[in-house]
Amino acid sequence: MIKFIKASFSLAKNIKTTGALTETSLFVTKEITRNIIPTKSQIILEVGAGHGNVTKVILKKMHPKSTLYSFELNRDFCLTMQEKFNDPRLKIINDNAENFEKYLIEKEVDAIISTLPFTLFPKQLSLEILSKFKDKLNQDGQFSQVYYSLFFLKVVRLFFDQNKIKLVANFPPAFIIHSSKK
Repeated sequence: MIKFIKASFSLAKNIKTTGALTETSLFVTKEITRNIIPTKSQIILEVGAGHGNVTKVILKKMHPKSTLYSFELNRDFCLTMQEKFNDPRLKIINDNAENFEKYLIEKEVDAIISTLPFTLFPKQLSLEILSKFKDKLNQDGQFSQVYYSLFFLKVVRLFFDQNKIKLVANFPPAFIIHSSKK
């Protein structure tokens, strides 16, 4: 319980960058990582890693030869993740999500998993990030994003042709949108 309270305080204190008051629920982490293929080597981009709740599930599911690039703006959160995980497949990067391209050597990625609070970002920044995500995904790649309202769906549809929406138990209730370029 103390861990939950500390995490919630830390998230709330950084609400403008985290967009969250509580850590991501198990239901959300399970759904948002459903496109991770354990039998296939993948390049995975995670943005808004926070304390690593989603990161932990990705690492458990992903293939031994996969690589996970996890971006988190908050330095303290990155340090927490470094203490939690000792996995050579994980690259923790303390930087803004929009700068991800300068760290990825690979031309394309197979999956993008995001908990970024797009609705708190200036619209132009959201458009730039989504455009970069679309460009970086390979042809069969999947972009998965958690939202707390469907208000932002119309913006996502500007970049991704296919969007599947799943309502997931969380506080507050969450929507996971799985998007692809097909």
